[in-house]
Amino acid sequence: MDGSPLRQAARVVLVVAVCVGVALAARRVPRSAGAIAALLVGVVVATAGGTIGISHLTRAGLSLRAVAGLIALAGGLAATALGAAALLRSVRPWAGFLPFRLLP
Repeated sequence: MDGSPLRQAARVVLVVAVCVGVALAARRVPRSAGAIAALLVGVVVATAGGTIGISHLTRAGLSLRAVAGLIALAGGLAATALGAAALLRSVRPWAGFLPFRLLP
């Protein structure tokens, strides 16, 4: 990470605070709103993580930034999938469709 150690620590604290805030807020909103938020955040994180991870992997090889980007890509894809599944489960006509009953 670029910047002084204080700025690096501040960014880590900010990211953790945002993640905790989103997790707490998701428990208090209706299921469909939480699903839409997870879907949108997942798409953004997967896009950013894929861009950063793949570009660093092709330019510098396996580095800390490449690994961090690929981890963000995986987390974004997971959030997108879970958000889409929760959104589809929240829509009543889909409830009887067997594959969606198997989703957690």
